Amino acid sequence: RDLHSFPTRRSSDLTGYYPGYAIRGCSFTDIATMAGRGLGGDNQMDALFQWSGNATPVAPSIIADNVADGLGYIGFFFDQSNITIQNNAVRNYVLVKDDGGAIYTWNDQNPLPFTNQFILNNVVYNAVGATNGVVNHYPGAMGIYLDGHSENIVVASNTVFNCAGNGLMLNNDVSNVTVTANMVFNNGNQLSANQ
Repeated sequence: RDLHSFPTRRSSDLTGYYPGYAIRGCSFTDIATMAGRGLGGDNQMDALFQWSGNATPVAPSIIADNVADGLGYIGFFFDQSNITIQNNAVRNYVLVKDDGGAIYTWNDQNPLPFTNQFILNNVVYNAVGATNGVVNHYPGAMGIYLDGHSENIVVASNTVFNCAGNGLMLNNDVSNVTVTANMVFNNGNQLSANQ
């Protein structure tokens, strides 16, 4: 599937098995930026939420050449094998909900053997964080965020700056991750690798 020119004010969801999709040249702007108007829980306020629940799609997918600007929470959430997130610009995000990133993945509930995941040549910046009501005003605004048992990912040649939290976050038992040739500066911390 190709989606073009996709302005929206709520999350764009690809929940289910969608092998071989392409999302290119889209603009995701002003999504869920008013506090108190969303539902509880995750999986909302994102530019794109992609959840497959399938470890090995046959055809590769790509999210490329998109702009996401003004987001209540996450830029691009992905959860599948054979995917490339490339040449995107994500800015001004994690404005309403904290503990998110411009590009985010999580594989913790029932970890699947994901492979061939690439985060390449993206520009990520201006994540202030949603600190109201948060203990110690922790900003929770990450750049590229690999969470909960994420594995087999290449993070290369990205630029990440002006994030109140960590520029690159490897959190909670990530494995087989290659981080190379990224430019990461002026963040709360440049790199955090936990557990």
